[in-house]
Amino acid sequence: MLLDWIHEFDYLRWFFGQVGEVFCYTGTTGTLDVEVEDYAEVLLRFDAGVVANVHLDYLQRTYRRSCEIIGAEGVLIWDYIAQTVTCYGRTDRQVEVFTEQIDTERNQMFLEERMNGEGVFRSVSVIADMALSYEGSYDLALATVEAAAEAHAGAINFQIFLADELAVPGYHYYPLYTRLELPPERWASLITHAHQRGLKVTANVFGAATAMWLAEAGVDAFKVHAADVGNRPFLQRIGALGKPVLLSAGGSTLGEISHALRVLQQHGAPEVALLAGVQNTPTAVDDTHLARIRLLKERFGLPVGYADHLDADAPLAPVVPLLAIAAGADFVEKHITLARALKRGDYVSALNPDEFAEFVLRLHEARRCVGVPGGDLGEGELSYREGMKKRVVARRSLEAGHALREEDLTLLRTDEPSDLWTLEHAVGRAVSRTISQYGSIGERDLSARPDALKRLVAVLLCRASSSRLYAKPLQRVGDKTILEHLIGQIRLIPRLDEIILAISEGPANAGFVKLANQLDLDYVIGDEEDGLSRMLRAAEFARADTVFRVTTENPFLHIENINQLIETHAERQSDLTYCDRLPEGTFSELVELSALRRSYERGTRRHRSAWVNLYIREHPEQFRIATLLPPEELQRPEIRLTVDYPEDLIVARKVYEAFDGRMPIPIRSIIRFLDEHPEIKAINQGLEVGALPV
Repeated sequence: MLLDWIHEFDYLRWFFGQVGEVFCYTGTTGTLDVEVEDYAEVLLRFDAGVVANVHLDYLQRTYRRSCEIIGAEGVLIWDYIAQTVTCYGRTDRQVEVFTEQIDTERNQMFLEERMNGEGVFRSVSVIADMALSYEGSYDLALATVEAAAEAHAGAINFQIFLADELAVPGYHYYPLYTRLELPPERWASLITHAHQRGLKVTANVFGAATAMWLAEAGVDAFKVHAADVGNRPFLQRIGALGKPVLLSAGGSTLGEISHALRVLQQHGAPEVALLAGVQNTPTAVDDTHLARIRLLKERFGLPVGYADHLDADAPLAPVVPLLAIAAGADFVEKHITLARALKRGDYVSALNPDEFAEFVLRLHEARRCVGVPGGDLGEGELSYREGMKKRVVARRSLEAGHALREEDLTLLRTDEPSDLWTLEHAVGRAVSRTISQYGSIGERDLSARPDALKRLVAVLLCRASSSRLYAKPLQRVGDKTILEHLIGQIRLIPRLDEIILAISEGPANAGFVKLANQLDLDYVIGDEEDGLSRMLRAAEFARADTVFRVTTENPFLHIENINQLIETHAERQSDLTYCDRLPEGTFSELVELSALRRSYERGTRRHRSAWVNLYIREHPEQFRIATLLPPEELQRPEIRLTVDYPEDLIVARKVYEAFDGRMPIPIRSIIRFLDEHPEIKAINQGLEVGALPV
């Protein structure tokens, strides 16, 4: 009883401070079939002189929860169920009622407390991964649990296989997976024994059915393999089980990780940690990529562990886990085996029990050092990704022309080549050929993606360097930066799915990262000169189909025609759609991600600058281009509303002040203002337009 309702005492301590004296009376009426007291009366006296009485019981069938504070000047009554606070004055007259309807489950506050507290992954420093070393033997698995406990590991990880949840029957490792299967009651016994030996238990699972009985068996956390990072239905089911989740980040892009985290957290996962490291045992030294640990921590603000799979006999094997801790890892996962000389499953990177004990000791002694964030995926991870990711396959035979539904598809490993790793990119499209059961489905097998299913993402290129005006997007117009004004206008577009910043690398661009965090926007960091590659990386991160583009030094945007722009782009199935002859800096355009990829592949170095559509404009015979014209009164390309020079910034500020800072300002109103004030319009006339790249 008292442990179940402990938060009542938390509230009182928060209100009144330290408790000086406590008197408690508890008992059991015998009317309920519970093994604890079913009512309690608690009297507390606080050091501040306040006296409180707490009544708790399990007897009431109508759920009530309230708090009444009585003082010399009045009374406050808080009703948790009604979500009200009622104030009474000295004369018992109701003075005021505060109401806040919170649309959330009542357990959500406790889930958030668990996410922000120590949690499973902040309380362990070493996870012993049994991996395949048990070779399907319960006795070997039990002995491995004992060895991990004796070595003082904090947790043990079980890889729990049901072959049909992992791969198609024809997959080359399918027979091995079937040999590794243990009955659920055996795994439950191992979990119980690990808990008795003081170990937390994490478990690799590859299907929802296994996850459900593991949750009932008391597993402490689920580990999602890299093969399932893009498996949305599976992630939804895992999150809904309410257990902490360890999400493998090896072989997954930052965009994939971001979307997987969103799914897990939206569906109830109370705690999520990431696990860096490539599991292509043994990992080459060049593929350890320890700098990615800090990148993941800074990007996602979650605990990050490191899975070490270096050859156990390699000279660096004892060193790399210590470097991982120095690079910011909160914990390290390491394979353990009973006898490496016997070469049982996953022996290459595994440590013998005595070596593992030494490993744990040294890891606890490791000192932290500074790591340098790196890129997204290395060559080793790309190779691993190709071999280990689940691909989209057919649940059943499909006739050519069939429009795909989610129930037609699943994600499984297959030896057939495929470039589709998520269901979202297949559902709603028709197959162009007959697909057999478990046949892989690739982009080449599908009709064009319907416009209704396309993701429209605004990608904003950001960099500080400029020979004319430094950090143009971060210059202030009124009380906000140009970039903030621009983002505020873009957010008014109802059809837009997301905004993402594509930021140049280097310390000079830290202001953009800070702004992205303040505005809760995703971002990528890339080559300063290669604007097109940054655009592509950001669009792929955000899973864009169509990119909405503006230049980021323009505080004023012609938003009145953007819906028309979107409709025209869809109707004409264009690769590029833009509005021409507007005042300079007020334009926007839509471009297909596929067109940007083609322009990157076919273009030269001069096509890879911030002029991301340059190759498309120069080669209209290769692309479908749609051009709109605004109303005649807006066709004023001689007017400069961009900010490329100091003079442009002066004009922008004067326009903003003239309209009292009310944004967005219609472009026709700005044109009228400048025509009425030629002295302001003249300030930036005659300036050279930024030259095309050479």
